[in-house]
Amino acid sequence: MFGRDPRGPLDLLIGETTEEAQPTTSEHRQIQEYKKNLINNLRWAYNIVKEHSEIE
Repeated sequence: MFGRDPRGPLDLLIGETTEEAQPTTSEHRQIQEYKKNLINNLRWAYNIVKEHSEIE
């Protein structure tokens, strides 16, 4: 949209799609921390769903 590719949770797991220089501002550090927490939460949720969806 508006000349940019859509971004979603899967993009976080796969990695950055652009080669832009990363600023070292406080806001950037907060964003990186948010991304790290989101990835961990998505992996945790995935493992729970995977564990409970297996048929024995």
